[in-house]
Amino acid sequence: MRDALPAESPVAARHLYAEIVVPRHIRGSFTYLVPTRLQPILRVGQCVYVPFGRSQLQGAVISLNDTLPVGVSLERIKEISSIATADGQSKIPPELLELARRVADYYVAPLGQCLRLVLPPSGGDNRRTRRLTLTTLGREALGTASLMDDARTLLERLRRKPAGIRTTTLFKHDAPTQRQVIEELLGKAWIAEVQAQSDSVGSPPNQTAISVSSSDEELHSFADGSTFHALESRLCATLEGDGSDTVVVQASLADRIEFLHRAIHRTVTSGRSVLVLAGETDRARWLAGRLAKHGIAVAACLHSALPDEIRAEIWRRVQEAEPQVVVGTRSAVFLPFRSLGMIWVEGAGDTSFKEPKEPRYHARDVARLRIQLGQGLLILGCSQIPLDVANPLDDTGTVVREALSVESKPSIEVVDLRSFEKGTVLSLPLLDAMREAIDRRSGALLFLNRKGYANALVCRDCGQVPRCDSCLIALAYSRRMGRLLCSYCGTTVTTPSTCPVCSGHRLRPIGDGTERIEEEVGRLFPGARIVRADGDTMRKPSQVTAGWKAIQDRQWDILIGTQLVLRDYAVPLVGLVGVIHADASLNLPDFRAAERSYHMLCEAVALALPDKDGGRVVIQSLLPSHHAVQAVVHQDERIFSTEELRHRTALGYPPAVQLIGLYVSGRDQGLVEKAASELADRIRASLVVSDQALPTGLGENAVLGPVPPPGPNIRGRHRRQILVKSVWRERGLRSVRQNLELVEDAYPRHAVKFDVDVDPVEMW
Repeated sequence: MRDALPAESPVAARHLYAEIVVPRHIRGSFTYLVPTRLQPILRVGQCVYVPFGRSQLQGAVISLNDTLPVGVSLERIKEISSIATADGQSKIPPELLELARRVADYYVAPLGQCLRLVLPPSGGDNRRTRRLTLTTLGREALGTASLMDDARTLLERLRRKPAGIRTTTLFKHDAPTQRQVIEELLGKAWIAEVQAQSDSVGSPPNQTAISVSSSDEELHSFADGSTFHALESRLCATLEGDGSDTVVVQASLADRIEFLHRAIHRTVTSGRSVLVLAGETDRARWLAGRLAKHGIAVAACLHSALPDEIRAEIWRRVQEAEPQVVVGTRSAVFLPFRSLGMIWVEGAGDTSFKEPKEPRYHARDVARLRIQLGQGLLILGCSQIPLDVANPLDDTGTVVREALSVESKPSIEVVDLRSFEKGTVLSLPLLDAMREAIDRRSGALLFLNRKGYANALVCRDCGQVPRCDSCLIALAYSRRMGRLLCSYCGTTVTTPSTCPVCSGHRLRPIGDGTERIEEEVGRLFPGARIVRADGDTMRKPSQVTAGWKAIQDRQWDILIGTQLVLRDYAVPLVGLVGVIHADASLNLPDFRAAERSYHMLCEAVALALPDKDGGRVVIQSLLPSHHAVQAVVHQDERIFSTEELRHRTALGYPPAVQLIGLYVSGRDQGLVEKAASELADRIRASLVVSDQALPTGLGENAVLGPVPPPGPNIRGRHRRQILVKSVWRERGLRSVRQNLELVEDAYPRHAVKFDVDVDPVEMW
């Protein structure tokens, strides 16, 4: 790939060549000839239409050169068909092109796929809302006799339509000749493009302009003022300086929203824009509405539920206006802001920030990459700090923990289920607490993680589960196979008859579901109003709307739910929170199982009223001594993080190492197994180092697999999974990148597919 020329200085030459990247699973760029008519107006970063095989594709210009690349024949290269946008001005900013390059490099993904992230959405030329009008120069040109017929016809049409003509009409058949005429007339300033009147795009009602509350006194203070002042000073110092910074803010939701208001005020008044990222669409909408209620006008709320034309309009508005505040889900991190001063990632541990498709980026980490390209502050807001945020593998920015005020907590009680009969679902302490909550009409929430359906074995004598000898993660129990298996290294063992830890004979599968809980509660509390919220009861849009209305209006005495109900912004506080099986997620075959369980327990606790108002939490567990449970009981995060990091470091899991998932799939099982084995062997050989250079003692465990991933084959395709552990980030990425390219070239693309997931959140 050749170096890019300055974006504002196109080469004036007899022949001009452009390097174009197309949004396909292709790692390189392609050389195209720039037509003479486009040479004066073509710029690096502009989107163009190019012939690609039998079709026309939209690509981006990444460099312009006056010499033909070595090995490329002039007779074989094709011409650019046209500029993708009628005005020739809308283009990908250099900062976003560089961001696409960095994302491609970090996530070992083709640049063409990463280009999709920074291209305007389909319909990105905004034809639905744009018009072309005749300018004064155009009227004067109509009086000359040297006009070409096509140009004169277009100018005459525009003269008869003073309000202009929509681009949808002019591009109705997408004729290349019409595009060429429009580009030439725009270049001569004989016609101009104007924005048609349209509705607010994705904004809360009555919020159409940038405005920030001018008085801090209008915002209720939830936290210590000195802490807020220190954080504001840090923000101001970053905005006035020449670098970037990262701050982790750990606080209650109320405190985080309070500081977000203040941070937006400081950033916008300095003339910079603000991006607020949320993991889910509902949370993004809620944040936009909450900000609007406090006098902050949100220019747009970008999420996947919006149609393409609205997403394209948001893209255009963000590119043209400043300063502004935008709220959005993960894709909003690629919006073309002119001057971005702050990115706030709300709920930094939310797994929804991870893109499930290639290039499988994580919006939180891309936000860090983006803020490094400019000058501004990245703020990661959360109730509990994810371990990979608090202890990053690399030093990108300054990660500081800023804990705001400590709010009043409910009283917390742990019930040891081992002291009750086999099959006990609701213990006596929990039943007593439920009766009290119903009598007080304060509400009872019973939480059972949906992953409680996972087939795991647990010893009812000691609370331990069978684990893999090499990976030390919980072995999954397959009823169909009658065996235990490790989803990481592929080890399978016969289902034991006794516990491998205490030799007890009470090994039992766990997995009581919310439906069974609902039946049991209905039998024990026949007069209570019961609402169940899970994937079955809230599957359809109508069910979701009705379900959340019932929850928020408190049309229940007992609410039974999965992780779906752990939304601190949507569920009213209750007098009792009962955790049915804290172990249901603790024993999942995932090295993050303990961390996710701890965070879920904290989220459940946050839904209970404070102790002074009678709030209680009852946690039922077969392993009450586990550090995740004990950290919640003692309300001390250090109990969890210290013990968990010790385990992760000893066993070679993030954040002590970087994890890279490689997935090979195809319809020919033999070919898939051969390709996966070759790839694993190559990477394993390239990572061989002396034992002294491996502080975590990874040894042969640096590359695990290939093994069949968890879950069945999809659409008849056989799959194999490889996990690469790397103490040194760059070395691991380089090894994967180089060996993947070699193996990919050796197998037909239609027969074997290779996928990469850097920093995987979920296994396949």
